[in-house]
Amino acid sequence: MISTLEHVGFNENVSVGEKPEDFVDNNKTEEAIKNIKENCLKPNGTLIITVPLGYNREMDRKLMENKLGFTELYYLKRITTDNKWIEINKEEVINPKYGDPFPCANYICVGVYENTNII
Repeated sequence: MISTLEHVGFNENVSVGEKPEDFVDNNKTEEAIKNIKENCLKPNGTLIITVPLGYNREMDRKLMENKLGFTELYYLKRITTDNKWIEINKEEVINPKYGDPFPCANYICVGVYENTNII
């Protein structure tokens, strides 16, 4: 399981008045996932990633449109300050915000990729 892909190609060190989306490399996430699929994942292996939605808008868009080639996508919504989560449908993910209303992630996407290649 990988939980850091939202940082790939995303620069958090933006100056006041600059938009984070100006510092996104649109291909680095795809390149990283492709590399994992082709070079790290065993035949018949499973890749599972978790991504907090609302943190990296470009990655959010790619996940919501399934541009990253996952076999399955699941969505979770945080519902309490003591970290209770529920599974929701994709259509229920509306304008996710990182850090609002609760600290850190409030929505999470879980991507699953099944490698069906056989040696």
